Amino acid sequence: MLKSKWLTDILDVHGCRIIVTKPTCSKSKVATLIAGIITNVSKRLQHITCLDCDLSNVHHTVCFFTKMPAPIIKKRYIMYRSYKHFSEQTYIHDLSYILFQVCEMFDHVDDAYWFSQSLIRHVIDDHAPLKKRTIRNNQIPYINCQLRNAISVKTC
Repeated sequence: MLKSKWLTDILDVHGCRIIVTKPTCSKSKVATLIAGIITNVSKRLQHITCLDCDLSNVHHTVCFFTKMPAPIIKKRYIMYRSYKHFSEQTYIHDLSYILFQVCEMFDHVDDAYWFSQSLIRHVIDDHAPLKKRTIRNNQIPYINCQLRNAISVKTC
């Protein structure tokens, strides 16, 4: 099919192949292939055809569909504390009843720090609990505001 040795070598090195096999130019007596689609993943192209749609009296139009996967957008989460039922007086009251003397039982400073931190975190979690909120990911990266506005316009 290909007469050029260097083109076949390049295609072989990269694992590519030419998908269009029908002639696309009928200028000379022998129809030739001048418009080719080169790909290394031929499964992503389907319904490949050459059409004579009268745009040119010599060249045919090459048409195909691609099956490209849409990018998977990971869900994003925000962690925050809820202060809906927070009362400063009860929080200070509960902090005053923490027994920090128990931390003196630990031999290492890191262990004592971990224990006192967990005591304080327990009180904070009781008064301002952690909540997780999911961020909506309906924004596709390749749709800009102009496309979004065009989609939202309804025609009768």
